[in-house]
Amino acid sequence: GTGYDGEKYFSDFYEWNPGTSVWTRKNNFSGTARSGAVGFSISNKGYIGLGDDSTYIYKKDFWKYFDSE
Repeated sequence: GTGYDGEKYFSDFYEWNPGTSVWTRKNNFSGTARSGAVGFSISNKGYIGLGDDSTYIYKKDFWKYFDSE
């Protein structure tokens, strides 16, 4: 999730299914679009944070990700 393509910062998020080799679009990241974010999981919950945004300010936040589907 998230990223930068050289022109635009993104807040999109996808899930990879290794069994079907398919990426599925999920809910967007609710924080500021950014690149260089760190992600990890603990007890089936996903967390994302840090990185920098279009103002080149390094973030100090972390968000818990959940899928409302």
